[in-house]
Amino acid sequence: MKKSKRVISIFFLIFCFSVSLESSENKPDLLQEKVPSLKIQAAEFKSKDGTFAVNVKLYSLSPTNYELTCTGLKKDEVIHFLSRSGKEELKYDIPFSTNMGFGYSPDVIGEQGGTSSIKIERSTGDSVEFTLYWGDALN
Repeated sequence: MKKSKRVISIFFLIFCFSVSLESSENKPDLLQEKVPSLKIQAAEFKSKDGTFAVNVKLYSLSPTNYELTCTGLKKDEVIHFLSRSGKEELKYDIPFSTNMGFGYSPDVIGEQGGTSSIKIERSTGDSVEFTLYWGDALN
């Protein structure tokens, strides 16, 4: 198995977090409120069928870290998390609990910046997909 060169920062946080900003088109570069040069500060991405949403907040720049909080899911429901950043791919099954969020770092060792494609899917098949920028791509 190929050793991952990716800086992985998947950790679970228990917190109540709400984002009042919303992106209606699921485009991460729509919100530039606090730092105009950044492509994303905070956004809400709704699932295709509208059964759940993911709130995303930029947590730190270097390394790039995001907080992702899911809403509308059932307690103990398992969500499927898929991330593609550079040539790296991560797949996790994450058991959901009330007011649970998790951290995500899309950085790839040896690269200066880029994009990360995220897909979060319920066992029902409903999913949400969005892109996050990292490193130099945030400017």
